[in-house]
Amino acid sequence: MNKFIYLLFFLQISMQVYAQGTKEKVNNAIEKFLSDPSLKHAITGVYIIDEKTGETVYNLNAEKGLAPGSTQKIFTSIAAFELLGNNFTYETDLGYTGKIVDSVLYGDIIIRGSGDPSFGSVRFPKTVPQQIFSRFLNVLQQAGIKEIDGNILPIPESVTIPGAWIWEDLGNYYGAASSGFNWRENEYSLHLRSGKKIGTPVSIISVNNDTAFPMEFNNEVTVAAKGSGDQSYIFLPFNHQKYLIRGTIPADENNFIVHGAVKNPAAYFEYDLKKYLKGKIKISGSKIENTPENRDTNFHKLYQYFSPTLDSLTYFFLQKSINLYGEAFLQKIAEQKNNTFSNEAGIAALKKFWEEKGIEKSALHIFDGSGLSPQNRVTPVSMVKAMQYATSQKWFPSFYKALPEYNQIKMKSGTIDGVKAFTGYIKSKSGNNYTFAFIVNNYDEREGSISGKIYEVLNTLK
Repeated sequence: MNKFIYLLFFLQISMQVYAQGTKEKVNNAIEKFLSDPSLKHAITGVYIIDEKTGETVYNLNAEKGLAPGSTQKIFTSIAAFELLGNNFTYETDLGYTGKIVDSVLYGDIIIRGSGDPSFGSVRFPKTVPQQIFSRFLNVLQQAGIKEIDGNILPIPESVTIPGAWIWEDLGNYYGAASSGFNWRENEYSLHLRSGKKIGTPVSIISVNNDTAFPMEFNNEVTVAAKGSGDQSYIFLPFNHQKYLIRGTIPADENNFIVHGAVKNPAAYFEYDLKKYLKGKIKISGSKIENTPENRDTNFHKLYQYFSPTLDSLTYFFLQKSINLYGEAFLQKIAEQKNNTFSNEAGIAALKKFWEEKGIEKSALHIFDGSGLSPQNRVTPVSMVKAMQYATSQKWFPSFYKALPEYNQIKMKSGTIDGVKAFTGYIKSKSGNNYTFAFIVNNYDEREGSISGKIYEVLNTLK
């Protein structure tokens, strides 16, 4: 009995010595980190806990609200897993209004979206446009439709842009906003050609390798030095049809591709589907009186398409940091909780969810589901609490798998202007596990990458 007591005492003392040693190593590493010249005008927030004991390993400005960048996605993804379910799928219905007579549809083809952010995405075999269109064509042919005396009408059509997103982001692929009908992640490719002389105008070749694509641009892009990279920005038009593109691309490029965001994904889908159906099914495009009420009462459903499951969508949401998915998740959470399909209702539902899980409302000053807004502010403590909450849930393996791996650590990163952040889980060689949030705001980017310097601190926990 005495030997057993001595053993327990020895183990307890050893654990305390190890914990003290870890804290000291972390403290020394962060002191070195904070002395870096790039942080002269920055603010750093760090919160690290021992997963097993809940003991704080390190705390620096952990209750301060800081801009999190894309690390904010963990709040949205965890809530989506809990509120929507690991196996949740979006649905898209294909049907028609009117009647079919002698293989002619006298009415419209209706495609009803439910906010699926992966519809038409190339990330999954079943979601690529060719696969979806092939399926749709087969359904129409089985219904006996060879001609459409009407139109193709994707519903709904409106896009909701989070109010705190900045105009400079909105026209670019990472600023693609979500709607009830998304297509190809609401992204297109713009193909450009540059000459050899710096400062001369750049020409537009095509959109999506399609010279007939119905999109117009005010093009102010000029040639810059070779190796200068993509320094162009696309601006979304609001009160006119033409998109605006400014900036520079490198010299002597024959097919330089930049990626933009469409403002009307439903029209994008309509164009692509009509192009696919050309020569297969005749579409007259007759103007038929078809009010929203008639679409509901006179709708004949032919087919229901299901998206990949939420765990698969979340994998790319976190791995590739796709902002569109975060806003789509928020809108769906709002619809299921409040019967209101909007970003604002989604944010309210997200805040309420986390307040019920013990995170103070004032600790989450957020405006979107993705972290793109520079106005977002969250505390390192709230981030760690959310990450810890996930560990005890049955869907945690899916969430953990979806987290990217940097520096041999499973963690989500966040980057916007002057912001670098990480939150995740560290497994040490000793068997101790840690949950952490590390956020830096307003550092000097001219001093080079800060990620490696953060990794040096986190390495002390391995």
